[in-house]
Amino acid sequence: MKKRWSGNLIWTTFLFVFVGLFVMVGRTYPKEVQIVPLVIGFPTLILLLILWLGEFYPDLTRWMDEATLGQRKKETMTMGMGRKGSEFTAWRPVLIIMGWVFLYYALVFLLGFALVSPFFIAAFLVRKAHLGKLTACIYAVIATVLIYVVMSGWIKADLWSGAIPRISPGLLGGSIIPPL
Repeated sequence: MKKRWSGNLIWTTFLFVFVGLFVMVGRTYPKEVQIVPLVIGFPTLILLLILWLGEFYPDLTRWMDEATLGQRKKETMTMGMGRKGSEFTAWRPVLIIMGWVFLYYALVFLLGFALVSPFFIAAFLVRKAHLGKLTACIYAVIATVLIYVVMSGWIKADLWSGAIPRISPGLLGGSIIPPL
């Protein structure tokens, strides 16, 4: 029996071609604006390729489904009792994540990206992802260095060094607060 193309496979193929064209056209832009299509396009292509291959090799994406299903079961059990048979939004986890995001923004504003990011990412991974402290610190440093290299080295963008008085030029403090 012939295997029919599923709707997921057709849609993923269409999106892969569309994003691939987006990246190819983005390469023709002036050098200053090429970065946006590339930074968005390449990770999207990688994720779409994983989904596309997952249609042919289901074991490739099965672990994602199991992890997501396990997380949903855990959240459902901790939500409390709602109306029988109804689905409702658990606002507590949403508000907690929003608190983490706003606290991160506030700390970056005050202390700067280079100082806050590794500590904050490590704290988040230890607290919310339940990683070990050493593993969380390694991931935090890797993420911060990658972001710093891409933003400062590749894009040539100055990262915010904080609103506090200047301690280390370009790294800690001394940023001029824009007028609101």
